[in-house]
Amino acid sequence: MNLDVELFPVAGTISKPSIQVVSFDVFDTAVVRPFLRPDDLFEFIGRDVREIVGNFNIDFRKIRMKAEKDVRIAMEAAEIKSDPNIDQIYDQLCDSHPGLEPYRNEILQLELSAECGMCYKNERIFAIYKHAISSGKRVIFITDTYLSKDIVKTILHNAGFTQYEDIFVSNEMNLAKKFGNIYPAVRDIIRVDFENVLHIGDNFKSDVERAKEHGIFVLNYRKNSDDVVAKARPAAILWENTNRISLAKSINIGLISHKLNRNNINRLEPRDIFRGNLYDLGYSLLGPFLAELSAWLANHARTNGCSNLIFLARDGYLPKAAFDLMQAAAAPKQKIDTNYVYVSRKAILPYRVLEGGVVSTLFDIAFAKDFQVRDFLSHRLGRDLTDSLLASDADLQAMAGSAVVDVRDRLIDALQHHEPMILVAMRNRCKAADIYYSAALPDNSRSLIFDVGRKGTFQSFFHHTLKKDVIGAYVVTHSDINKTLLANEFFTFYNHIHLGEKSSKLDTILFEALLSSTSGSVEYFDESGTPVFSTPSLSDLQRQNILAVQDGALAFVQDLTERFGHKCLNVPFDSGHFDRTFRALWKYPTDAALFHQLPHEDSMSTADARSLHDIYFNRNDRTLRRGLKTILIYCPALTRVRGGVERVVSYIASDLDQNYNVVILTSGDPSVRHPRPVFPLPDNVRLHNIRVGDRAAIDKMIDRYKFRAAMILASGPVVREFVSALSSRKIPFLLSERADPAESFQTYWKDFKKSDYINAYRKATLVAVQFNSFRRYFPKAVQRKMRTIPNPVPAIRAHEDIQRENQIICVARLFLEQKQQDLLVRAFAEIAEEFPQYRLVLYGKDQAGGAAALEELTQSLGLAGRVLLKGETKYIFDALAQAKLFVLPSRFEGFPNALAEALASGENGGGKLDHGSGGIVRLRAA
Repeated sequence: MNLDVELFPVAGTISKPSIQVVSFDVFDTAVVRPFLRPDDLFEFIGRDVREIVGNFNIDFRKIRMKAEKDVRIAMEAAEIKSDPNIDQIYDQLCDSHPGLEPYRNEILQLELSAECGMCYKNERIFAIYKHAISSGKRVIFITDTYLSKDIVKTILHNAGFTQYEDIFVSNEMNLAKKFGNIYPAVRDIIRVDFENVLHIGDNFKSDVERAKEHGIFVLNYRKNSDDVVAKARPAAILWENTNRISLAKSINIGLISHKLNRNNINRLEPRDIFRGNLYDLGYSLLGPFLAELSAWLANHARTNGCSNLIFLARDGYLPKAAFDLMQAAAAPKQKIDTNYVYVSRKAILPYRVLEGGVVSTLFDIAFAKDFQVRDFLSHRLGRDLTDSLLASDADLQAMAGSAVVDVRDRLIDALQHHEPMILVAMRNRCKAADIYYSAALPDNSRSLIFDVGRKGTFQSFFHHTLKKDVIGAYVVTHSDINKTLLANEFFTFYNHIHLGEKSSKLDTILFEALLSSTSGSVEYFDESGTPVFSTPSLSDLQRQNILAVQDGALAFVQDLTERFGHKCLNVPFDSGHFDRTFRALWKYPTDAALFHQLPHEDSMSTADARSLHDIYFNRNDRTLRRGLKTILIYCPALTRVRGGVERVVSYIASDLDQNYNVVILTSGDPSVRHPRPVFPLPDNVRLHNIRVGDRAAIDKMIDRYKFRAAMILASGPVVREFVSALSSRKIPFLLSERADPAESFQTYWKDFKKSDYINAYRKATLVAVQFNSFRRYFPKAVQRKMRTIPNPVPAIRAHEDIQRENQIICVARLFLEQKQQDLLVRAFAEIAEEFPQYRLVLYGKDQAGGAAALEELTQSLGLAGRVLLKGETKYIFDALAQAKLFVLPSRFEGFPNALAEALASGENGGGKLDHGSGGIVRLRAA
């Protein structure tokens, strides 16, 4: 067995030639119980004791502990320095409570069975034990206990400790470690001097001090609950008051503290809870939630006469896996049939369209405000039907790359015109879906369906449209679902999940992300009723991160079932655990940072998955650092475009964050509380959406943060609002002209006079340009304020080891008026036949219908499959490293980041043509 790194010193000690015997304590060292305190086992079996004796007023834990205490007091009075045995304790118990005498043996066997069944091996001690065996050391166990040697032997055997020389049990030897008198007796039996013995145990008095008195070398193993009881340690935050802890909390502590405790021997103080480990996060946070959810579902299914429990894809994926684990261990009478049913808003959209009409249904679903028409239709109607519509309607094709909000009326007119065609397609999809749901959902029995979502959309669909007898079970607050659910019967789990003041309400987003399958969602059903799935949008790394959390959660459920067997669905659960643990993460940023690695995706509303950290631990909730000045940066598209200025802002913000508070404003919907930047920002940097035409909103932000300086990295009329607001408050500010001023004026300022353009820059404290030649456009007074600052390029690893592909690459937003990719496609057509092995690959976000125009041009030139539109990518340096040639056909640029990055990647580049001049561009090595 492999040893954890922190156990290497222990292994080294064991391997010393002077150590001949390794001695282990048993309870809380070699084996552990799934409780915080040993006597919690008495409370757990108390219900069974009450059923045995027929008296539900008996507090078995209290009377069992009192009986043991009385025996120990009597032994102390008689100066017997040992532990009592179990029979002595039960004699006292029955003497004090004569009514228990007829049930004595049954209760005793219940306790012994619980001890044998619930104790399990301590993995780290087991690794040390195996190392001792493999090192040829003699192994013994010494324990202070009231249990018999045979019972201890059974417990050790069940835990895997099968190779040892002997077990020394205090009550059978009439000696004990806590009195120190057992050690000499053990030495006489094993015939080894104390200096050749290593003893490992958790009790500081019995296993350390008393052993050291005899010259035994000792390693103190801090038991797993010590971190919980020690208030200063992070794990204690999870449990609050451990003096009056419930049995439910005790069970969680017993399982989780054992899993989390990594440094029991070396006594390294942890500075966080989960050690940066996603598996531990899943085990500790999500595992108890799943176990309680499973018991809750089982109870509602039984009490409401449901013969089936239906878990809806994709949110029901992990809950079904957990429920099946617990049901496999549960008593037969508790078992219920389960099924996993594929459903999604896309899959049932055809039914809604037939009921409510095309236009009203499509626009009734929430959509991202920056959705383009093609994406909007593809998400609602599917790619195939969308392509057919676009191919048959030139006007629809023309608006394909436009934002829905910009062409809404035209789009509605087009959809109304094509409504008959859409309805035919929707009827065919409904027939196919009917085939699937007829087989997946029972006709003549009631089912309980589980879903995370708050609206009950699918329950309403099953109940009203498919006429199925279903009731719903949801992970939401009762008030949320009560306002919106259309179906008539439902239950809600975790009515109390709120986070208080430090974050927004702990809503369905977190549970959708953590409970869902990482595979694609069902798009529709083919003619035979077989589900057709979307391509998963998560990257391999994101998928692995989610799976790590889910594996940890299922491991908790598995451990719970192994410890409690057929009673696993009846153990008490700590309902506040999830909320309490999640709130604790605010005190430990290292743990909260784990949520950077966990995405949430919603394919009906956004094309990109968000980080859960951005949602729940957003930078905007942090307090500004005292003593630091605050700087404003305005960047128009920091949440929408992965362009050059956006990348530069991420660099600047990261640098300024070292010595300043940084607040970034970007154009967008102010109601979005947690806007997501396209490039990473430091945690302390705040990011707000703002409507730049709303002067009052700009004034409010400036007055709120009391900025000491500002950087406006934009061009166009928006500059005037910031110039006015900042100038009136005498706040120094920098303006940046990132393009050729002549072109910028004709493009971004075309509705204004040249004097308006010049005057805006005249009021700036500093003006940044990217080339010295740009200065000539401005009067001398403005030139004196100017600084020439080229764009930075990150250090990029050389890619000599990569075999470049036959690709010509262009990286720029698909804005043909400026970037001219259409010119590049026509040029490629001229050489395509001469160089058949080459492909032209275009990266960039669509703008003003550029993508649709390029697709049409590609088809007309016969370049299908040779010209590829890849959209945006987060991995542009990898793409650059694989291509042989980079081309940027822009009509005008400032300092193009894409070109600089291409050259830094070792790309072959072209020369430069000055505006208005002719000539031939010859390729050269970069």
